[in-house]
Amino acid sequence: MTPEQLQLALELFEEACDLSPHERVALLDSRCNGDAAVRARVEAMLRDDEAPSGVLSSDARGVGAEFLAAEIASEHSHPEQIGRYRVVREVGRGGMGVVYEAEQDNPRRRVALKVIRDGFTSRQLVRRFEQEAHILGQLEHPGIARVYDAGSAHIGNSEWPYYAMEYIDGPPVHMFVHEQRLSTREILELVARICDAVQHAHQRAIIHRDLKPANVLVIEHGTTVATGSSIVSDGIGQPKVVDFGIARATDTEQFESIQTQTGRSLARSPT
Repeated sequence: MTPEQLQLALELFEEACDLSPHERVALLDSRCNGDAAVRARVEAMLRDDEAPSGVLSSDARGVGAEFLAAEIASEHSHPEQIGRYRVVREVGRGGMGVVYEAEQDNPRRRVALKVIRDGFTSRQLVRRFEQEAHILGQLEHPGIARVYDAGSAHIGNSEWPYYAMEYIDGPPVHMFVHEQRLSTREILELVARICDAVQHAHQRAIIHRDLKPANVLVIEHGTTVATGSSIVSDGIGQPKVVDFGIARATDTEQFESIQTQTGRSLARSPT
């Protein structure tokens, strides 16, 4: 693909992110001007943006030799340090973001560090990324991966917007249920905990929009689980809803109101 085609694909991707599937089709019909390569690239980016972390479609890798070469090179190299986080490894990538396993020195902990992929830092995408971090920052529930920190780091000649969140080391819920051979009662308890986490988001006017087993990870059984105002230890496990990357506040006014009420800066990491 030519630089002009890639630029058009990026612009269309930005516009399409917040549209319904029907509106996306209409946008691509009207703006691609019959360019099949541009359309395929945008559609692949949209699929990757909505895929669970770590999944990258094969057709996305096959569209555009220049873009593919850049992606392959990126997969085999990553910055050693992003802000105050030491990068350990890449664990997933989507339409505009890369997720790394990283280590924070103070307080010492392992985190999942999501950054905008190099070359995707347009004003609109940065704004969308920052909004995602703010949305997640409103959610403090044991059943939702917690955001610790957000900011940007200067690496080479680029600014890398990022946010750090809880690293969940556990299998998807459907695999967990199968591997642990949970009873019907235990499965229902696990589902109830997932529903409680989702309700927490709904009460803050936030809808996940891609809730599925792959986006619910479970910390292995025998861990401490928060239930309401009490803390218990059981053999069921704590589900964690992840990948709120395509979450949306149900209305802008209410979302801004939530931000004002919390008054909490994501730039300050809690102790």
